[in-house]
Amino acid sequence: MLTTGATTVLKAPLTAVVAIGNISEPSFAVMIPTAAQSSFAFQLRGTGREFFSGLSFQNAGGSDAHLTLSFVLDPGTTVSTIPLVVPRSQQQIMRLADVFPEAEGNGFIFVKSDTPITVVGLDGRSDNSALALRLPLPASSTFTPAPQDSYVIVGTVRDPNTGVNGQNIGVPNVAFGISGPVEATTATDEAGTFVFHDLPPGRYQLTPLPVSYTVSPGGSTIVITNENSRNNDFTVGLTTPGISSINPASALASSGANASSGSIQITVQGNNFTPPATFTGNIFTGNINRFTAGSVVLFAASQVPTTVTNSTLLTASIDRSLLVTTGTVQVRVRNLGPSGDFIESNSLTFLVGTEPPTLTSVTGQPSPIIAGSVSAPFTVTVNGSGFTPATQVRVNFQGRSTTYVNQNQIIGTVLPADVASPGFVPITVENPNSVDSTPFQLPVLFPIPALTQISPSSLTAQVALNAQPVQITVSGSNFGQNATNLLDTATVLVNGTPVVTQYVSPSQLTALIPANFIATPGVLQITVANPQPNLAASNVAALFIVNPVPIISSLEAGNVSWNPNTPPNSTFSQAVIITGANFSPNAVTWVNLPCDNLGFRKALSTVRNSSGQIVATIPIRCAGTYSIEVENPQPGGGLSAPAPLVVPNITSAAMAPQ
Repeated sequence: MLTTGATTVLKAPLTAVVAIGNISEPSFAVMIPTAAQSSFAFQLRGTGREFFSGLSFQNAGGSDAHLTLSFVLDPGTTVSTIPLVVPRSQQQIMRLADVFPEAEGNGFIFVKSDTPITVVGLDGRSDNSALALRLPLPASSTFTPAPQDSYVIVGTVRDPNTGVNGQNIGVPNVAFGISGPVEATTATDEAGTFVFHDLPPGRYQLTPLPVSYTVSPGGSTIVITNENSRNNDFTVGLTTPGISSINPASALASSGANASSGSIQITVQGNNFTPPATFTGNIFTGNINRFTAGSVVLFAASQVPTTVTNSTLLTASIDRSLLVTTGTVQVRVRNLGPSGDFIESNSLTFLVGTEPPTLTSVTGQPSPIIAGSVSAPFTVTVNGSGFTPATQVRVNFQGRSTTYVNQNQIIGTVLPADVASPGFVPITVENPNSVDSTPFQLPVLFPIPALTQISPSSLTAQVALNAQPVQITVSGSNFGQNATNLLDTATVLVNGTPVVTQYVSPSQLTALIPANFIATPGVLQITVANPQPNLAASNVAALFIVNPVPIISSLEAGNVSWNPNTPPNSTFSQAVIITGANFSPNAVTWVNLPCDNLGFRKALSTVRNSSGQIVATIPIRCAGTYSIEVENPQPGGGLSAPAPLVVPNITSAAMAPQ
């Protein structure tokens, strides 16, 4: 070793390494140099993308390197084989999720190159808490993966827009469906990749099933013959939210201690609201930050905590520190994309003001008010205190034409549009720079539903103890659904009792009739009631419950026989176990004796143990074939097919003294 000043010259060979660290998280990886190879493999573990693998291929040679990458599962099944070219004297760095997205699960990626190349991998955990080196494993140059016996459809969904989180961010949790020789659904993973595995050849329709996004293209037709279908890539766009009302639409200005503590809740109605979802970024997705997509309320310029109830309703928490200055504030809803881009709704005005006048009552409104039935404006008289000539009546927090009478009374106008939808419409009063008064809730009733048909119109009585509910379809009109709570819908009632109901449309419902409602024959009264507020239930439709026809499958009488030496006109009683189906609680057993021509008569007794078993007692008066039937009463019901019971004579040998 020679030392000259600050420079040290080594005469012996040395080894250099590269160390990589993650600034944002405590992690460290050492890159050890590897020799150029022509045949090698990488081992994969895990069914998801808990790790995002970065790969670096370096070709130091003078000609292009042509690679073949094959992903083979541990059992030996080949999933996919792809080509890759590394230009001469160049290095290619890529994500595994980009170059080979179908490589997921427990298996190996086998790589063959016609030119020796140097390769190394780097793993980053999805929460950025660790970096790790991934070295290639030796692989035999003679190894050939088995031919594929099934195929995959694979693609990636990205947000092409540019935002604070970057560009072309992979979008997780976007659903896709395929139809064709195989029907299946799946969703994109954390890298935005979706894969359909184990597909036979054929024609498939690939369809995105987005929630809260628009997806382009809208779908595609794929024909698989003898290779995988790759690069089925899609992009997402944001849907524009809209807001129609805020409740409350005002709040008292904060002052003193109230200015720095607490919050108020507001409810926003509109459309195209999306539940917020938080994702963890990764160094190999081009984003190392946590980011949120979905709907958020914008109060002036501040994004505030938001809870999305459904696509038309959300609530937001407004910190009182945002309410210190009187005046109007614009409220909007912002839909955020994965890249950090966004699109905003129209704005509504929120007032930060002073103490309001007092509202005590509202009179003069028509009664009842049926939603959508009011065709002309009407006036209401508002009573209270603190009114001035500048006081304004507000309907659903929108100012309306107001006439001042005195400090205790004003007259306001209600427009047909204010009462077009069912629910409770708030009427408030407001002075200049004041907040809204306590609201008077004006009931706008759901229209009376009309029932025109139920299908089926009759049901067979469910006589079995383990009988399941039976579904019926109810058709008609004016079946209501609460716009602010989509689960609050018109309900089917059976004899006045609500049953489980699914809302299909304003003209159709389905309902599950519990088995105990239809265990006995009769007539059930079916009605429909709309959500509150409502005026009345619908008209009545009849659902007829009829008994089934009983079925006998076997008879058991315990080897009963007749002694021919029995005195004339003698008889004895014999229990017969009747097995079958559809025996109603009031079923009756009939028997025809071979000893006379009197035909069928009732059994001496009938005891029903279940819908599948009866114990009947019949008279035995002679040898021969006895015919037994079971009858269910009307409505419906009827007689089963007769079943024979053979009663033989006791043989002479059996009667001989022993």
